[in-house]
Amino acid sequence: MKTTIHVLACMLFASSTFAQTVFTGSQEFDKQKKEGLYIAIPVDKKNIDKEWVAVLGSFGVVTSAKGNHVISSANMPKISSSPINLLSKITDNGNLISKFKDGPAQSTVFVAFDLGGGSFLNASNEKYAEAEKLLKDFYTTAVYNEELRVLERNLADAQKVQEKSIKAGEKLAKDFEGNKKDHEKLLKKIEENKAEYEQLLKDIETNKTEQNTTKLGAEEKQKLFEAAKTRVLPKN
Repeated sequence: MKTTIHVLACMLFASSTFAQTVFTGSQEFDKQKKEGLYIAIPVDKKNIDKEWVAVLGSFGVVTSAKGNHVISSANMPKISSSPINLLSKITDNGNLISKFKDGPAQSTVFVAFDLGGGSFLNASNEKYAEAEKLLKDFYTTAVYNEELRVLERNLADAQKVQEKSIKAGEKLAKDFEGNKKDHEKLLKKIEENKAEYEQLLKDIETNKTEQNTTKLGAEEKQKLFEAAKTRVLPKN
């Protein structure tokens, strides 16, 4: 438990240490370049796409097609007092190292704020800080959620290892009990064999005594027989 907490703390520290830098640039939407802001996030695109759409959904109805997410009438009072057209997309950078020194920038989130009349929010706009905060806040949330996913996978792996260890322990205990029973049977058999051996020794000694007794009896009878053969019978 302490190890898990330590790992989580280290990961959170690392994510907060990386520069959550927001840059200005442009992206193509329907073959037209739109000026906007973007941030590199060290999380796979597949893991943050739905999360980003959920964030955008708080400003209006999101239409998603071909990797583009568009809100035709976004209600963002911190950016504009009137509804604006918002365009966004997330690109997958793979495992490339970010040139912005953010560490492994696996995804880039781009968003353009169309203020109307061909004007897009940029660094010179007084509301730029609010747009920048939106991306930075999402960066923090996305990295935190990714850290939770990693910890969850690590926990699942640890539980699998633990289950395997428990099963191995149960098998060892079962084998031990089986061996114990065999050992007890063997000891019992040894005791039985010992008693049988001792009885055989007694029987052998008894048999020797009997042999001596019968031998003496036979010899005596042999003497009587020999004496009887030499005896002279009276003549008639």
